Amino acid sequence: IAAAEEVRVLLEAKGTTEEALLRLQETLIARDAWEESAVAGRQTRSDELASELVGLREAGVEKEREWAQQLEAAVDARTAAETDVRELQATARVDLDAAWTVAREELTAAAAAASDSREAMVAEASASEAAVAAATASAESANAEIVSLR
Repeated sequence: IAAAEEVRVLLEAKGTTEEALLRLQETLIARDAWEESAVAGRQTRSDELASELVGLREAGVEKEREWAQQLEAAVDARTAAETDVRELQATARVDLDAAWTVAREELTAAAAAASDSREAMVAEASASEAAVAAATASAESANAEIVSLR
C-alpha cells in the first residue's frame, strides 16, 4: 500500500509539475509574443520616424531652394534699382547741364540786348544833345536877329 500511496503522490506531483510547466510554457510563449510585438512596434515606429526624417529633410531642401530663389530675386531687384538710380542720376546731370547752358545763353542774349539798348540810348541821347544844341543855336540866332531888328 505504501508503494501505491507513493505512486499516487508521485503522480500528483507529476501532474502539478506538468501544470506548472504548461503555465511556464504559456508564460514564455506570451512573453515571446509580447517581445515580438514590441520589436515590431519599435520597428514600425523606427520606420515612421525615418520616413518623417526623410520628409523633413526634403522639406528643408525645398525651403533652402525657395530661399535661394528669393535671395536671387532680391539681388536682381537691387541690381535693377541701382541701375535705375544711376540712369536717373545721369539723366538729371544731363538735364542740369542743359538748363545751365540755356540759362547762360539767355543771360548772354539779355546782356547783348542790354548792351544794344544802351548803345541805342547813347546814340539817341547824342542825337537829342545835337538837336538841343541846334535848337539852342537856332534860338540864339533868332534872338540875335530880334535884337538886331530892334
